[in-house]
Amino acid sequence: MGSPQAREWEQAMKEEISSLKENDTYELSTLPEGKASVGGKWVYTTKQDQNGIETFKARYVAKGYSQVKCIDYQETCVPISSITSIRVLMQLAVKHDLIVHQMDVKTAYLHAPITQELYIDQPQGFKEVSEIGERLVYRLKKSLYGLKQSVRNWNILLHEHLANDGFVRNHADHCVYKKHVIDDKIVIVIVWVDDLIIASGSMQ
Repeated sequence: MGSPQAREWEQAMKEEISSLKENDTYELSTLPEGKASVGGKWVYTTKQDQNGIETFKARYVAKGYSQVKCIDYQETCVPISSITSIRVLMQLAVKHDLIVHQMDVKTAYLHAPITQELYIDQPQGFKEVSEIGERLVYRLKKSLYGLKQSVRNWNILLHEHLANDGFVRNHADHCVYKKHVIDDKIVIVIVWVDDLIIASGSMQ
């Protein structure tokens, strides 16, 4: 990498690989005969914090456009909340004296298991081979960013967690959840992919 920030980008890529390992995203495997691997690529972004300090982020993503339907993935559709639901939430927050806060789930997709047998090429710069020099690929165990089914897998996982915690999904908008807690208080959650808008009686 010939960039003046090559050292920073290299560190960012190492952190991404560590994150994938910590989340048990994949296991190294030879590519079975008759199977094709999905391509992958590095995506680089920078971000400045409130003090103007620039941070470097590298993310390894799948080239989802190379996936084959009915082989690499099945359904991909997910519910999307409406702006009307958000407006109603704000009105209810005022009426019931609720605190509204927002939460972003870090590396959300990497928490969601993947059901298909899916292989992806190893990232450039971090390729490993077997003891006898065979080419290895990642057999995915979690929903890597870029895959066509990742957002759906994450949505299913989040729904299961909310339902197990006592939240009830709204029939009209499947991205809205409600739970009754002590003292007849309510907690309302609106899901927007990996962002949650939460209205509750406290910040806890």
